[in-house]
Amino acid sequence: CSIPWSYDNLIFVRVACQVMEVLTSSDAGKSFLQAHALMPQIANLIEAEERRQRCNAPEDEENLLSHQKVLKRMVREYFTILGTLSRSKRGIEVLVNCGIFNTLKL
Repeated sequence: CSIPWSYDNLIFVRVACQVMEVLTSSDAGKSFLQAHALMPQIANLIEAEERRQRCNAPEDEENLLSHQKVLKRMVREYFTILGTLSRSKRGIEVLVNCGIFNTLKL
């Protein structure tokens, strides 16, 4: 995510969160989210960062979850989207099925 974090760019996050709310309001939307690559990609990013920290490996500035990118880019808002999903039963099922909670427990 190369978009700089700014208040003006938060409109994109609000739209993404609203899309997640709409998708998780139906079984068809839930199925779409589970079939889409976005959720496993987010899980893989979190898992890779957790693995790096567990091994005390040096931070790679190119990593999407590097300190600098989380500080200065919209990538930090992935967690806002995950929080939006966690507000509904279907959203939680998506997070469970994509392994997000398992990744966060590591």
